[in-house]
Amino acid sequence: MSHRPGMPDLSAPALRARLTETLGLSTSLALFPVRHHSPVGAIQLERWLAEQRPEYVLIEGPALFNDRIEVLSDPQHVTPFALVATAHHKGGDGWSGGPEATRTYYPLCDYSPELVALRMARQLGAEARFCDLAAGEYDDGSTSIPEVTEKPGGHGEQLGAIEDGAMARSRFTRAIVERSGCRDFDEVWEALFEQGGFRSTPLEWALQVATYAFLARAGYRNEELARNGTLTRERCMARHVVEVLRKGARKVGKASWPKVAVITGAFHTVALRDTIDVLLAEQGSKAKRPVKAAARSKCHVEVFVAPYTFPRLDALLGYGAGMSGPQFYQWVWEARAQDDPFRSAALRALVEASRLSRADGEVLGTSDAIAALAFAESLAAFRGRPFVGRVELIEAARTCYVKGDHELVGARVLHAMAEVMRGDRVGS
Repeated sequence: MSHRPGMPDLSAPALRARLTETLGLSTSLALFPVRHHSPVGAIQLERWLAEQRPEYVLIEGPALFNDRIEVLSDPQHVTPFALVATAHHKGGDGWSGGPEATRTYYPLCDYSPELVALRMARQLGAEARFCDLAAGEYDDGSTSIPEVTEKPGGHGEQLGAIEDGAMARSRFTRAIVERSGCRDFDEVWEALFEQGGFRSTPLEWALQVATYAFLARAGYRNEELARNGTLTRERCMARHVVEVLRKGARKVGKASWPKVAVITGAFHTVALRDTIDVLLAEQGSKAKRPVKAAARSKCHVEVFVAPYTFPRLDALLGYGAGMSGPQFYQWVWEARAQDDPFRSAALRALVEASRLSRADGEVLGTSDAIAALAFAESLAAFRGRPFVGRVELIEAARTCYVKGDHELVGARVLHAMAEVMRGDRVGS
């Protein structure tokens, strides 16, 4: 991954050495950092798991859903779909009388690293587990009604595991946005780790992502991370890891650990090994204390799997838990075996947008799509980005497809491009 003007240099030797040890990607306990709904993250994870071939795969996601893993990992299911946790107050006569409190969604699509991990574990014959808390769940297994402060997309829904927002809001990210000229965290991420990360090795990609997350996390005090539940969640993840280590060690003999891969959001990954080490020290080398089972609860949480849609997913993304434009990234994922999957996805998007614009009365054809693709590639190259990204694609459509009044025609063209990049796919 080459260094580009205005972007951070993520290759400082001392930090690199420290994070190489933290990740331990060639060891029996390997931690792989991801971002939710990152296509290149999913591609790199798929490559790495195929090489690593772990015996256990632990994934950031509510452990309440562990009995659904067989269903979730079935490749016959069409994405997108979502894990749904619905919390109810405990009524005086039990759970049935309690009103619904919140409904938390954990959407998954083909290029979600979490789903890729589940499917790869199934393919490799590894045992897969979720290792996180559900929204509102305490580390002792009890639950509380989570406070809903955002209702993205107007659906009255909240997303679980939105620690991407912590990286996006960090002082480090704000400084990078200002220095690089990027519009926001999504553009920084895409430039560094999507466009800039496809040709990296999995180890190099993971190390670069971990470096960014480490520097972003450095701007937060432990009190902040404790207050928002981050440290509680990480302790839960670590306890699941310790349980699996001990379970596997009993199988293969106490002299060695089993091969365990732990896939979590990068913001967690950079702190997780220290938390695991603390728990191992607390429990002692011969302890066999398992992760605590659910205790008496202040509310009842029901979990189920539901079909989802790309439009709904797009409305929920772009504010903390992934990047918007799911159809565009789906095309990148589907073309991942090609040398340049971004070009393939960009061409499909431009051709489809020109078709939709023609239906609105615009005079656009194949030559316009070719010109727009060339413009997008030139713009990406000018910015030091090896592939066309979402930003270059939108700017190319605005430049090459708008042939009349900028306000009127531009609005129609950009609406068509947004519709294409969003897609209309429905899971089943």
